[in-house]
This record gives sequence, structure tokens and C-alpha cells, in this order.
Amino acid sequence: MCGISGVVYFNEIEVSHEIISDFNNQLVHRGPDGYDVWVDKDLNIGLGHRRLSILDLSEKASQPMSFANDRYWMVYNGEVYNFIELRDELTKLGHSFRSDSDSEVVLAAYTEWGGDCVNRFNGMWAIAILDRHKKELFLSRDRFGIKPFYYTNANGVFAFASESIAFHKLHGFKKEFHKNNLLYNITNPYSLEGTGQTIYKDLYQINAGHSAVLDLKTGAFNEYQWWDTFKNQVEVPTKYEDQVAVFRELVEDATRIRMRSDVPLASALSGGVDSSAVYCLINHIMKKQDVRRVHSDWQKAYNIGFPGSIFDESHFAQQVIDYTGGQGRFLLPDYSNLVDDIVASTLLFDNIYNIPIYPLSMVYGGMQQDGYKISMDGHGVDEMMFGYRASIKGVYRDALQSGNKEQEQAIRETYIGMFPKEEQSKQAKLLEALGHTQKEKLNLLQRGIRKVGRFLNQEKPSPSFFSFLEKSTPIAYPPLSLDNSMSKGNVHLYEMFHQSVLPSILRNFDRGAMQKSIEIRMPFMDWRLVSYVFSLPLESKLGGGYTKRILRDSMTGIMPEAIRTRKLKVGMSSPMPKWFGNELKPLIMDELQSIAFQNNDLWDAKAITAFVENRIKNNTWTYEECIQFWPLFNAHIITKNLNG
Repeated sequence: MCGISGVVYFNEIEVSHEIISDFNNQLVHRGPDGYDVWVDKDLNIGLGHRRLSILDLSEKASQPMSFANDRYWMVYNGEVYNFIELRDELTKLGHSFRSDSDSEVVLAAYTEWGGDCVNRFNGMWAIAILDRHKKELFLSRDRFGIKPFYYTNANGVFAFASESIAFHKLHGFKKEFHKNNLLYNITNPYSLEGTGQTIYKDLYQINAGHSAVLDLKTGAFNEYQWWDTFKNQVEVPTKYEDQVAVFRELVEDATRIRMRSDVPLASALSGGVDSSAVYCLINHIMKKQDVRRVHSDWQKAYNIGFPGSIFDESHFAQQVIDYTGGQGRFLLPDYSNLVDDIVASTLLFDNIYNIPIYPLSMVYGGMQQDGYKISMDGHGVDEMMFGYRASIKGVYRDALQSGNKEQEQAIRETYIGMFPKEEQSKQAKLLEALGHTQKEKLNLLQRGIRKVGRFLNQEKPSPSFFSFLEKSTPIAYPPLSLDNSMSKGNVHLYEMFHQSVLPSILRNFDRGAMQKSIEIRMPFMDWRLVSYVFSLPLESKLGGGYTKRILRDSMTGIMPEAIRTRKLKVGMSSPMPKWFGNELKPLIMDELQSIAFQNNDLWDAKAITAFVENRIKNNTWTYEECIQFWPLFNAHIITKNLNG
């Protein structure tokens, strides 16, 4: 895991070590263990690398890395977990290696198979490889966009980096906000990450599952798709119990190869089903001693708690730790530095989201303090197996339309079970209210559960912060190659996984963890598992009264029953209404009164200020209002910083 950068000038600017170093050193948090840059004056190209040492800690694994008598030069961010098997294959083909890193295997694979080498990789990556003979730069991003890859190609400057923050210091590039993209992203924080667009002018992302080639002779740039999950679906067993057996085999191997490391690895343990499954799988695999190249320190789990809040799941995490006999560290927010930490992390984040990213990074900060560099996490399951209430509402609507009463009742029970007990009666009444005409049912569902609640209780809806913004034009996602063979429910999941929700989640956790120099590994994002899950019928994922059905059943005997069968959905968040009314109140009020906020033409500053002052005066912030206000305030923090 590292930070990478590179620049090619097709204008009068000459690349230098100073230029690439300034650019590269904006990523020091991604690679505190070492750095280097390399320049080719003839091709006017420079490559930079910030290193987080994980596999082969020696200088032999340092980057930029060369191969084949310096014909090829590479910078690479990520991990290819099947590097041991690939190295064995490449050795038989005549390759020799001077290091024990996965980086050298990646570079050798490119020299052997060209751009098609990525089809053999199992992992996460952003790769840039220069072929000095062909005068070509090959760029590639992993199947699902776990690793970020930003680039610009304008005004005679082509440059790339692991984070947009690096472009603050790119010689020959002026960083300016893209007004429409910024506004649209404020109203929908999930809107940009899957499009290849960013909130900045002339700054883009290589899309997930895409590669690109830059011709250094002509400047021609060609991006192309190399991965499509739908086209890589597989045959699944007919019997459900056989499906479970295959799933368990896949998830065990996905976890096993992600444990390969020369440094200690920890686990982020929320106490939910997904993270608990990963932590328990690690324990299960180590009991069998069925893993190659794993560090002896792998038992520790980290949890961030918010005592007295519905977001505090530390007691669930403790159950998992007790079950495995592992070790745990339970972290609490440092309220003495909360304001400074939130502002600093938001500036480094350099993106828009609906909650502060700082709470995501707190757990990784604890790992960093204790000397860890790797966190094993459970991301990806929610988007594949109905982990969100909104996903279940979608299939409930389909059941209403089809008139399938049995399915309707089963989905209804599953949905209600995701709420705390004190809310279940209310949620049952809300769904019961949908027993109107078909048109009324659909209208209410499309308005969303919270708005249905207002309708039933005859409450007057609060004004939306979005009404205080200038209008923006929606940005389309790239088209998906789906056909009618996939059910509506699976299509909804597929879109969330590949386009809307998950790309933003992956970005957030990459930034939150890398701000603390921690690499996140995600067994559920193994491409074999993803292809398998999207080939399964709907009832294998949502059935028996549970979401994530096949995951839960595959974990029988591996994790605590109380956690395996837990229905309540909390999710990773923070007590924002409390923070907005207390710790963050001075920051919010000072910034709203600032000239930068009041003079920003993106929003109606007076209306926003009046609304917020009312909420603060009466201490009546709701969570829904907080997640509408924060993207706007988030935008203010980063626009103020860029504009000076």
C-alpha cells in the first residue's frame, strides 16, 4: 500500500526531480516508510512513490521499480494477494526475482502478458508502468475501484496521483472547482465516484475495472474497460446447501490470501455481521494453520464507541472477541481535539460526503498508535446482500406489484427486524399504511419511509438544505451491460455495488485509513466471491427472515450465534446531532458568519444561517438535517481552503 504519482509534460515545461517531489510529497500520509522519484529527461516524464512497507521490508522492494535492464519502470499502489502463485508461474516461464515483494511480481507479469496481466490479479491496485522502448505509459485500476486513481490531461500536462489533494502542488496545473459537479455532489454525496468525474475542473478518475494507455510520442490517451462483473457470472449449484458450501470455500480462501503479510495485521470490528465474520474467519483459518506467509501478530481487533448513542456497538464487538479469545482495544473520541481533527481530516479528504470522515479514521488511528499497518475489514457485503433498508424497500415494492403475498410478508418481517425494538411497531404501521391502491403504495414508497412518517403523523416537513443551493445538472453513470436475466432486486444491488453507494464507501475508507497510514484489506471484495454472489438467486441473499442469508449460514459454527443471527442494522456513523449542538457548535457558527461562507455564490448563505441558528438555539438538530447540512459545510471547508 502506498501513494503514487507521475507527470508527463507535452508543453514547454521540463520535468525535474523538484517538480515530481513536490507533487509526490502531498501523499506522505499514504507512505511514511520511504519515498523516491525517478525522471527520464528524454521522455519528459517523472514518477513518484511514497512507501508503506508491508511485503518485503527491504530496499529491494522500493519504488519506482525497474525491470528488464531499465526498460520498464513502475509505481504501484495496492496488493495483489495471489502474488505467490503468480511468482511460481512466472519463475517457470524463465523470470527471476531479486525481491520477495508482490510489486516485482506485478511488473514481471506485465512484461510477460502485457496489459492482459490484470486479468490474472486477485487484489486491489492502481498501477502505472512505463515502457521506455514503446514510449507508452500503461495505467490500470482494480476491478471494483478499491484503490483510487486520479489524473489530469489538459493544457499539455498529463499527471496522475493516488489522491486529488496532490494536485494542489502540481506545477503547470491550476486546481479549480467544477461548479456543477460540486453542487450536484453536495445534493447527492454518492453521485460522482462511479462516474469518473470529480469536483474539480480537468481532474478525473480512471474508472473501476478500466485500464488506459498514454502514447508519449503523440499524447494520445485511450481508456478502456477490461472487467465486467455481469460478463463474469458463474454457474451456481441448484441446492441452497450446496450454494452455502461453495460460498464458504470462497470466502475462506479470500480471507486466507489477504492475510499474507510481513507486518502485523489488525481487524476493524464494529460488532456487525460483516466485520465479525472476517475477524472470526481469521481465527478459524489460523486454528487450521492453513495460510502461507502470515505474521504472528494477527489477533487484535479495534472498535470505536460512542457511549450513550445508538451508534455504540462495542458490546457486540466484545462478544466476538470473547468468542475467539482474541484481543480488543476499545477507542473513544477525543473531544478535546474533535474540532481540529474534523477540520484537518476534511481538508485532507478533499471530497464531499454526508458525514465527517474523521469518525471513520478514528479506529485506524488506534491501530497506527499500536504499530499496525493493515486492517482486515468487512466492506462490500451490504451492497451485495441487502444490507441497507432502502434495498429491501425496493424488493418490497416489487412484491407489492407482483401480488406475491407470501414474499411480501417475508420481506416485511425482514425489514422491520432491522430496526431497534422500540421502533419496530412504528415501522410496521408505516408499511401497513401502504395497503392502499397500487398507485398510492408506489407513491408513498418512492417518497421514502421518513417522508411517509411525516405523512401519517401529519407533520410539516422541514425545509431541505438543498433548496438553499443553486440548481445543478445530474451526471450520468456509465451504462451497465445488463440484460433481463437479472432480477430487479439483483439489478438494484448491482447498481449500488458498481455505481452509486459502494464506490463512495470505498473512497471514504481508503482516505480515512490512509490518513493514518493503514492499509485496508477486504475479503468480501475478492472478485471470485463477487462474481459468485451476483450469480445467486435473490432468495439466497434475502430469505429466512434475514438479509445476507448465505453469509450468515456459511458462518455457522465459526462466529457467535447472537451475532450471526443479529438483525438490527446500525451502520458506521457518529452522534452528529449531539456534536452539532455541542462540540461543533462554535465552529459551525463562526464559519457561517465568515466572509467566505456569506459571499459564496453556490448557496443562499442568509437562509442557511437562519436555519442553523434556529436549530442550535433550540437544540433540535435531527440526524436527517445533519446529513443534509454536512455536505454543504464540508464543501465550504474545502472551497475556503483552496480559495485562500
